[in-house]
Amino acid sequence: TVASFGVLAAAAGETPPDEANPEAQPGDDGADVGASELSMVIGGDPMSLRKTLESSANAVGRVVQRLEEPVGAIAVGREGGTPFATGARAVVFDEQRLQQVLFRVWDLSIQIASLRTGRAVSTLYPLHQDVLNCAAVVEPRTLVVGGQSTLVQVWQLDPSLHVSDSGVLHGHADAVLCVCAAAAYGIAVTGSADGTAIVWDVNRKLYIQSLVPPDCDGMAVTAVALSSVSGAIVTVSTRQSPGQSTVCLWSINGDLLSHRVFHDVVRCAAFTSVPLGHPLGNRVICGLAS
Repeated sequence: TVASFGVLAAAAGETPPDEANPEAQPGDDGADVGASELSMVIGGDPMSLRKTLESSANAVGRVVQRLEEPVGAIAVGREGGTPFATGARAVVFDEQRLQQVLFRVWDLSIQIASLRTGRAVSTLYPLHQDVLNCAAVVEPRTLVVGGQSTLVQVWQLDPSLHVSDSGVLHGHADAVLCVCAAAAYGIAVTGSADGTAIVWDVNRKLYIQSLVPPDCDGMAVTAVALSSVSGAIVTVSTRQSPGQSTVCLWSINGDLLSHRVFHDVVRCAAFTSVPLGHPLGNRVICGLAS
C-alpha cells in the first residue's frame, strides 16, 4: 500500500502553496508552510524512505512525501518548516538535525539515519539479539528500546553518535510492547504483554518500580504515556477480543490516582502540557479504535 502525507490548508478558500508560489517545489528546504496551515497525516513509510515529492492536483495543498507504510511520526525542520515523516518502525531522534532511529532492519541492528536521504549516520548493534517492538529517545542522545526478549536496552551516545554507555534492564516476563520517556525526570516507562508497566531510571539504568493495573488479568499493557510537567503516568491495558481497554492514571511515585474502563480498544494516549498551577489543569487524551 502506497501512502503519503501532506500539508492541508486550515481554512477553506486559502490559496494552495503551489499556486501562491509556482516555483516552490514540495519538500524544498525553503518551502514556506504558513502559520494558518496544518500538517495532516494521510500515510507514510520509514524503512526505505523512498521519497517522491510531488504536487497534488486533486487536493488543497500538496503532498510533500510519498512512502510505503503508515506514517508513525512527523518531524518539522527549522529550515522553512519543512515536514518529514517516519513510520511504525522508526522514531524521531533529533528534530534539529532531522534524524530518525530505524529499528527491526534486516540484521536486527538499530540505525540513526537522515530523514532527508535515509542514509545511516550511525549503526548500533543490540547488546542482546532481539526483535525490537518499540523505541523512545530521552534527551540528550539517550535511546531506550524494548522487544520480544523481555529485555529493555539503553544506549547513551556522545555528540559523534558513538556509544558512550549502555545497559540491559531486566524486569518484564514477556515481550516489551511500548515505551515512553521524560527527560526532565530521567525516567522511562515500558509496557509489556505480561500485564505490567515498569518505571526505570535511565540515567543510572536501574529498576524503580512496577505498576500493576487493577482488574486487568490477561490484558497486555499496550500503550504508556508520561507527563513532562508532573511526571504522572498513564498505562493502557487492552484485551483485543472483545475490544476493551483500561486506562490508569498514576502519580510519579506509582500511586494509582484513577482508572476507567472503555468498551473499545484504546490505541494511544498523551498528556497536555499546561504549566502547573494553571486553572485549566492538564488532561489525558486517548485515541480509540472506533
